[in-house]
Amino acid sequence: MAPPKPTSEELAAMSLAEKVALNAKIMARNAARTTAKALKASNVAIPEGVLVDGITGLSRPESPVDMTVTEAEKPIEEDDIESMTPGTLKKFLRFSMKFLGGKRSHSGSNDDLAAKKAKTKAYEDVEEIDLKVGEAAPLHVPKDYLDIWRCREHVPLSLFTKDAITLVHCKGNSLRTVKAQRPGEDKKSWIINPEDSRFRKESELDYATWSGAADLFCEWTQGLDRDGIVYSWMARHFAYVQTLVTRDGEDWPLVRSFDIATRSEYQMTPFTYGDDTHSARFIKHERAVQKKAAADKATAQAASSSRGGGGGGGSGSRGGASGQGFRSFRERQAGGRPSTSVCLICANTGHRSDACKATLTRTGAALFSKIRSDGKLVSIEGNKLICTPWNVFGKANWACKEHNRSEHMCSLCGKSDHPACSNTCVPKQDA
Repeated sequence: MAPPKPTSEELAAMSLAEKVALNAKIMARNAARTTAKALKASNVAIPEGVLVDGITGLSRPESPVDMTVTEAEKPIEEDDIESMTPGTLKKFLRFSMKFLGGKRSHSGSNDDLAAKKAKTKAYEDVEEIDLKVGEAAPLHVPKDYLDIWRCREHVPLSLFTKDAITLVHCKGNSLRTVKAQRPGEDKKSWIINPEDSRFRKESELDYATWSGAADLFCEWTQGLDRDGIVYSWMARHFAYVQTLVTRDGEDWPLVRSFDIATRSEYQMTPFTYGDDTHSARFIKHERAVQKKAAADKATAQAASSSRGGGGGGGSGSRGGASGQGFRSFRERQAGGRPSTSVCLICANTGHRSDACKATLTRTGAALFSKIRSDGKLVSIEGNKLICTPWNVFGKANWACKEHNRSEHMCSLCGKSDHPACSNTCVPKQDA
């Protein structure tokens, strides 16, 4: 039975803290009654060890006592509320939460419990395979790769090597992750970062490794869409790429870069495959690579000329305005001596730009540019990049790699209407 309520005289004599403590006990008993009723409705037998006096699942809840504070009452220090809760009540509540913790229907409760246990079993089923001595175990592509694809991130073939797959399965939790967003979803998801340093770079794969990874990747794409469109495209693409590989493999870097660029483009915006269009794409890619290589070579020659190294590729024999601009800067300003160069920073001869220690230009003006720690020619104020080929070769700028007009400024004065080789701001130095 529940303890009797205090009489009106006893309540009048109780302090506010005592009333709070009493109501806490009443509320605890009412919570236990409510829980007991729910258990009884679910036909759950309540063990005697967790029962509390007066709680049978049939009794009505108690009403709390009046908390009105009289003028004569004064607040006293707080009591320990936890000490007023019976330990058996904790046992009872802990037991009841096993059955009332989630939403369960009154009918078929045993079936629901069995289904829940089946979902949360500790071990998964293990399926063994017949693996003979010397045979390699099949590689199971990690499910994490599917998240990368669905987020429209490029999936490199380097993830489909044996080392990469083993790394993801064994040490996947230690890999770097990055947030990416799936199309049509508001929230971003965490995915494996394909650029983790422990993965090999796709641009460094040899043909043998690439071929095995491509086969596994192509097989993996069969489950990416319902109609097998991606698999069909990838299969034809890889077959075409393999026809480009020569016997000696001298063009492999070019072919590999074409494969990476084309697959990345397809993943962003899928397009239909055609032998003719694929051949045209390869020719366009080859020309772009050759143009970039020529620009890199010209830039290296320009840097060599500014350092006084001469550079074997650039000479006055090149026709047109480009050759004339190059010759006038290298030969006319430098007095015709290839070993002598004009510094792009101070306009003096006898030292390289990256070894310039001048504080003023040859005409006494303040310096505008400097060589940064990474070897780039930049402005002193603002650290803005300055195009070296444009200042060396002139406005013809056939060797300018990017043709970025924002970098076309004179390295001596900063104006964009003339390069350093034009002798506009700093007159030609007499030989």
